[in-house]
Amino acid sequence: MRPSRSRSPLIILLLALTMLLTAFLAWEAQDAVRSYKRTAQRVIGDYAELAASEYVHRIRPELEYYAYQPALKMISDHRRQTHSPADVPVPSPIVVFIDEDSTLSIDLVRYYFHLTFDGKEIVTRGDPPEPETPLWLADTLVIDARTRYKTEWPSATLIGTAGGSAHQIVYQVDRDAAGAAIGASGFEAKSSGMDVYFAYSYDMLPLIPAALTRGVAQDSLVALTITAPNAAVLYRSPKQYQSPLTAEANIGLRFGGMIARATLHPAFAEAIVIEGPPRRQLPLLIGIFVATMGLMTAALVQLRREAELARLRSDFVSSVSHELKTPLAQIRLFAETLLLGRVRSENEAQRSLAIIDQEAKRLTHLV
Repeated sequence: MRPSRSRSPLIILLLALTMLLTAFLAWEAQDAVRSYKRTAQRVIGDYAELAASEYVHRIRPELEYYAYQPALKMISDHRRQTHSPADVPVPSPIVVFIDEDSTLSIDLVRYYFHLTFDGKEIVTRGDPPEPETPLWLADTLVIDARTRYKTEWPSATLIGTAGGSAHQIVYQVDRDAAGAAIGASGFEAKSSGMDVYFAYSYDMLPLIPAALTRGVAQDSLVALTITAPNAAVLYRSPKQYQSPLTAEANIGLRFGGMIARATLHPAFAEAIVIEGPPRRQLPLLIGIFVATMGLMTAALVQLRREAELARLRSDFVSSVSHELKTPLAQIRLFAETLLLGRVRSENEAQRSLAIIDQEAKRLTHLV
């Protein structure tokens, strides 16, 4: 009979492969978590771009139709009444209709002005500008009107600094019968008045669709900042956040190159409908790996005990076999002697029977 081969090496190999597979699965799971986090960061970054773009989409018509055109219309109405192109009206609040029954008066215009390009003469009515402002307007606005202003624009915005303070100038170009630019008329907007429009476009509707949020208030998700091209801050939403989830969108060249910056709350990922990045799974994966190693160690200990028991069993069988051979050989020898009649006397026959009996008792004792 062929001795059975030990299966311990095969089992150990299988356990080692299990350990390697468990380690690979743990690494893959952790890599999947990292990949998901990177994807979630990109998606949430897209939400920031969506918020900035949506705000730009709102603020453009808000400024154009509810701020600039009503204010500039006062200039054209005043000219028709006075028949004086160089005369400008006294500033008055802009009346905006909220609905059919209510209106809102916005103190937007600080002063109206008229500037002739040839003599660079400027006439203002309203709050007097700082001493440096007329000179800044005479130089900068003429260049802006001749280089940047497009004929199809109804108006343009010039944002700059004069006398240590920022100015938001809204103007339209006056042309002669031949279409040549001869001057500009417009107004300087008050920061407080502009804030009303900036805030309304921010508050009117969520910048991120409600379907993507869980009813969280907008100011708890998105912070808004409006800046000039020179990075001067023109408006800030009441709540501001320090977060890498930030995107910018240019409101447009016609609006002075103002930039809308939307910043998402750092915890934004937990507030959107799709689940945010999963929590770090490395401790759990390490725990599973350690548990697997512990089970494998226990299995190896059991295999070692089984091998030891097999060795003891083999030694026991060998020892018993050796102990059984001697009495069996004695019994067969003296039984054959008696059967073949080789005994020389009755005493030898009795001695042979006594040995057979003694060895039989020995076998009984061994059994």
